[in-house]
Amino acid sequence: MLRTSVCLLAGARLGAAQGSLSNDVAVLLAFKAHGNNAQADGLDTWVSGGDPCGAGFDDPNSGFAHVMCCDAYSSVHPWPCTGSNTHRVTYLNLGGTAVDGDVSGLGGLAQLTTLYLYGTGCYGDSSVLSSLRSLYVDHCSSSHDACPAGRTPVSSPDTYVGSNACACCSGTQKLLDSGTGACVDPGA
Repeated sequence: MLRTSVCLLAGARLGAAQGSLSNDVAVLLAFKAHGNNAQADGLDTWVSGGDPCGAGFDDPNSGFAHVMCCDAYSSVHPWPCTGSNTHRVTYLNLGGTAVDGDVSGLGGLAQLTTLYLYGTGCYGDSSVLSSLRSLYVDHCSSSHDACPAGRTPVSSPDTYVGSNACACCSGTQKLLDSGTGACVDPGA
């Protein structure tokens, strides 16, 4: 069965105020709205009116699954809480989930410092995620240089995220259909 994109498409970046938790919620809910694997991967906890940080903040199981926020200023976290990122989404771990699509929409999470996407179907130019200190992804430069006939490797393999030849090669067909093994266009 073809998976629909869960990550925001490049043109769908939210330009809303970058300085509030409500902006982070809007980005995460838009992210969830772009796919049909949300229930299976814990994104069913991401609901309108919900708090991505939950009561415990520094806990990926309180609030929105896979999400952590900074609670108060502290220099002991692996991703330090500062005045600017307190009560903001700073950590997202979707590694091993069925999430797929273009990573550029996550650039709307202005205080995101740690992102895990290993083993997902996400693709795209990770340089738009400028606030990241730690990025754990499958880079095109490390794993895929063989493209289907008529396609060439992406031009920036060191910054381009992808886990297969569909994601790491030119053209709009970026997703791998697990049923047929064919590359498909996420917008189709």
